[in-house]
Amino acid sequence: MYDLSSVIVHHGGAGGGHYTAYCKNPASKEWYEFDDQYVTLVPEATVTEAEPYVLFYSKKSSNVEIAREEVLQLDKETEPSFMKFYVSVEWL
Repeated sequence: MYDLSSVIVHHGGAGGGHYTAYCKNPASKEWYEFDDQYVTLVPEATVTEAEPYVLFYSKKSSNVEIAREEVLQLDKETEPSFMKFYVSVEWL
């Protein structure tokens, strides 16, 4: 099972145009439009009515959901600066 996580949309014709992206925030479940330097909250209907060029999916996994909830809980329990500058021991 997979969840749609983002799409790329091409506006224009074969000779030229512009690309935008719609991405879903996994924590809030809200969709955002990315258009150059602008990021805007959009209703889900905007995404479902779009004609995507590329679609991205995230695999559903109970392990991933559990890990995501643990990170979100850690973020709520700690000072904001801790999560902002956290570096994994494996990365070091």
